[in-house]
Amino acid sequence: MNQELTNHSSALDIDEIWAAIEPQVDQINARRKKRKSAFFSWLSGLSLLVAVGIAGFFLTSNRFQTDEIINQSLPEPAAATSVIIADDLPLPEKEAASLALATSPEINPEVTAPLSAKTGKDGFPNLKNDVPVTGKVVVENSPLPISNTSVKTEKPNVIVSEIIPKNIRSNNTVATTTIPVRNTKSAEVISVKNEKRSTVLPLANSDIGLTVPGTDVPILNFKIENNKSLVPPPIYIERPTFSLEFQAGISAVNRTLNATEASGNRLDTLVNLRNSLEEPLEALHANLLVNAHFPSGFFVSSGVAFTQINEVYRNNSTVTEEIVDSMGIQKLIVNLSGDTIPVIGPVISTQTTTFTKRFYNAYRLIDIPLFVGYQYDFGDWKTDFSLGFIANILLATEGRVPNTPTTDLDLNTNGDDLYRSRVDYSLQFGIGVTKTLSDKLSLRVNPNFRYYSRNFMKEGTGLNQRYLLFGATVGLRMDL
Repeated sequence: MNQELTNHSSALDIDEIWAAIEPQVDQINARRKKRKSAFFSWLSGLSLLVAVGIAGFFLTSNRFQTDEIINQSLPEPAAATSVIIADDLPLPEKEAASLALATSPEINPEVTAPLSAKTGKDGFPNLKNDVPVTGKVVVENSPLPISNTSVKTEKPNVIVSEIIPKNIRSNNTVATTTIPVRNTKSAEVISVKNEKRSTVLPLANSDIGLTVPGTDVPILNFKIENNKSLVPPPIYIERPTFSLEFQAGISAVNRTLNATEASGNRLDTLVNLRNSLEEPLEALHANLLVNAHFPSGFFVSSGVAFTQINEVYRNNSTVTEEIVDSMGIQKLIVNLSGDTIPVIGPVISTQTTTFTKRFYNAYRLIDIPLFVGYQYDFGDWKTDFSLGFIANILLATEGRVPNTPTTDLDLNTNGDDLYRSRVDYSLQFGIGVTKTLSDKLSLRVNPNFRYYSRNFMKEGTGLNQRYLLFGATVGLRMDL
C-alpha cells in the first residue's frame, strides 16, 4: 500500500498520509498473526490427544482378551501309566490314595483330547461333530475313576459348565472322560486347571444332558402344555365411519290404474275416463340419510324421505245432452177469438256444454328408508350399488279427480274416502357415483328406480292404482 501511494501522483503529501494510517495497519496485521498462531496451537494439541488415546487403546486392548485353550495330544493307550489301588483298603485310605494320585503329575499326568469341534454362533463347540473330551486314562478297570479337575468360581450370575462322567470302552481299557454341557440353572463358572495355566472351557451348545435312558422310550426334559397358538384369536370388527347426506332428486312416473276383478260397467267407464283425463307428470324427492361405512366396503343408510307424485287433470271437451221435460209445452194454439192455448206434453231438448278444466293433483308420501349396499373405492371417485326397503308411514292427497264426464271429486274433502292413509312399503334399487370434493365433503349421484307394489286406493273403491318411478338423486355427503 505504501508503494502504491508513493508512485501515485497527487497534490497531497503521501508521506504524511502514510504516517497517519501506518500504526492502524500494523495493529490489524498483529491481530491476524495472533489468531493464526492460536488456531494452529489448538489444532496441534487436539491431534496429540487423539494420537495418545489411540495408542493407549491398542496397548491396553490385550488385557481384555480371553485366554486361549491349550490342547494337548492324547497319548496312546499302551503308553499310559497303569495304577491299581487295592480293593481291601478302607474307604478313607482309598480316597487319600486317589487324591495323591490325582495331584501327582508324575504318576497320573493330565491329558486333554484335542478340541477339534467346530464352534457354533454362540461360541460353544458343536457336539454333533467332534466332542471335546478331558479326563484321565486308567488301565486295568480302576474301581475309582481319577480326575484332577478342580472347581473354581470365576464370576457369579453367568452360565455354568457341568462335568458329566461317562465311560468309553476301547481295547479292554476304560477311559474316564468328562464332557462340558451348558446348564442354565446354575450361577457359577467352572474352570479347569492344568499344570501350566488356568483355562475356561467353552460351553457346549446344548440344553439336554448326555444320559442313556433305561428304556427305548426317549426322556423329555420339558412339559407338554396347552398350546395357546392353537386357540383361534378373537374376531375384531372395525368400527364404521359415519356421514350425513342430503339428497334431492326427480323421477319419471309410470302409473297403472285398472279396475279390480269385481268391477262392473260403471267402474270400467270410470277407469277409462280417469285414464283419458289424468296424466302423470313427475315425482320429486328430498331425503336426509345417515350412512355407516364399513372398512370392508359395505354401507348401511337410513333416515327420513319425502316423495311427492304429481299429476294433472285436464277436461277440455264439449258435452251434448238431451233433456226431456215431461210437462213441457209442446206447442201453442191460437183460436178464432184470438186466445192462445198451450199444449202440454213431454218436451225433448238438446244441451251442449263445453268444459275447460285443469287441476294439479299431488300424492305426498313420508317414508323411512333402509338401504344396504357395497362401495368400490377408486381414490377421489367411488361407485356403489344399493338395495332399499322403504316403509311408508303417511300418504296425503290434494287435487280433483273426475267422477263423471261432467262432475269430479275434490280430494281435499273426499280423499280419505278414496285413498289409503299409508301405502305400507316400496322397493328401490340404485347405482351411485361419488366424487370427493374435500376431506369432509363429497358429491354423490344416484340413479335408481322405485316400485310401489301396494295399492294406493282403498279396497272398497274397486280401483287399483300403482306407481313405478325412474329417476336419480343428487346428494351432498359430509363425513362426521
